[in-house]
Amino acid sequence: MKKIYMVVPAFFKTGGTELGHQLVRTISDFKWGGVEAKVAYKNIEDGKTPLNPAFSEYINDWIAFEDIEDHSENVVIFPEIYIDSIPSYKNAICGIWWMSVDNYLNQTSFKRDLAHHYRAYGGILRSFLHATMGLFGRYRRMRRNVKKAKFHLYQSEYARQFLVEEKLSPSYPLSDYINDLYLNSAFNRENREDIVLYNPKKGFDFTKKIIEKAPALHWVAIRDMSNDEVFDLLNKSKVYIDFGSHPGKDRFPREAAMSGCCVITGKRGSARNKVDVNIPEKYKVKDEKENINQIISLITDLLHNYDDRIDDFQNYRSQIIGEKEQFKKDISRFIKELFI
Repeated sequence: MKKIYMVVPAFFKTGGTELGHQLVRTISDFKWGGVEAKVAYKNIEDGKTPLNPAFSEYINDWIAFEDIEDHSENVVIFPEIYIDSIPSYKNAICGIWWMSVDNYLNQTSFKRDLAHHYRAYGGILRSFLHATMGLFGRYRRMRRNVKKAKFHLYQSEYARQFLVEEKLSPSYPLSDYINDLYLNSAFNRENREDIVLYNPKKGFDFTKKIIEKAPALHWVAIRDMSNDEVFDLLNKSKVYIDFGSHPGKDRFPREAAMSGCCVITGKRGSARNKVDVNIPEKYKVKDEKENINQIISLITDLLHNYDDRIDDFQNYRSQIIGEKEQFKKDISRFIKELFI
């Protein structure tokens, strides 16, 4: 039987790791072309289960990364964080799923790292040159490994544009969908509280400046919560702001919108385009100091006029609702391309 292996970091819980589990679950449910799908966990700690309890709804069995069968009829899908592992496979068809383009860009930012090393070594020429050669070697190795991939999957329009710029092909769309907890629940406009939510892991340096400028607003950080706790919080709040880097089509803005929150973002990464973050342009503001007052005015307007403003996000919610069916269509397409 032909097999697709989705490489995922052990136990780690992010939107990207959930997406890897969703892919395996969807292929297993529909059994396209007799293909079998497995999660292959990387970096399993001795004596610990690699399956995060949050993902037990998607899979009940898995294999270790080291047990992938390197056969010519099999496919191995790597997230961009594991590009260095591609050369390990001589026979299997290896591809990259670009979920977070910035993970790759940050690892290959040669100019930025060069400047950092120059400062760190204080101009000591020999040490600086040694470190520089190491950086250049890593940069060349990663780009070489990307070229070895036989196909590319893109989770976002942001990633698609990157692949076009880098002339990487063939490429296929394979987006994602948010958890069914959000897709299967209609939000309630009533009993909303004047809460402004933010994710402290997403652009907090700038968000902190907004909070300091408007301390009277009711700010709540989304952290250290279960899925159910996040769901309940989103369903009683009015506004969610996100000035992070948006390295892919992030889940939190979509979960917030589906829960009945108004959404404000910056203009980094995927938030720059209308395909990935389909909210009115007035709710996208660059994360610059001179825009802080404008952002606070936007937030205040959304809190005071929530019943009217929430309708501004109907198109975004409609798009999100259709993502699960689109995900299935995307899978069917790329499996046909690879196996048939």
